[in-house]
Amino acid sequence: MKHKHQKDESDSELSEIEKRAWDKIINNLVEYFNTENGTEFYERFADLMSRVEDQSVARSLSDVEHRALVFIQKERKQGRSPSVRTVSKTLGFRSSRSGHRIVSKLKDRGLI
Repeated sequence: MKHKHQKDESDSELSEIEKRAWDKIINNLVEYFNTENGTEFYERFADLMSRVEDQSVARSLSDVEHRALVFIQKERKQGRSPSVRTVSKTLGFRSSRSGHRIVSKLKDRGLI
């Protein structure tokens, strides 16, 4: 379902009036973000968007991948970089190969 403000690809070019309107909006936002309140709002909004992205990524992971990611992130916050063997043991695997597979998947997705 298309919203009123959405356009077809054939309508993707903005008219001069629309361009000027968007420029005005952007300029107003830049002015606001350069104020103390604007800077604070921007930082809170950026943090919120980061959390939304993290949740979106987390939903696409299996339970084991998610647990591995949480463990690795926790270790990194404490200044440690856990080995594949440590990740494997934490997840309850006897073989480090299973942990290596999960760590590789997380790396391939750019999560670690």
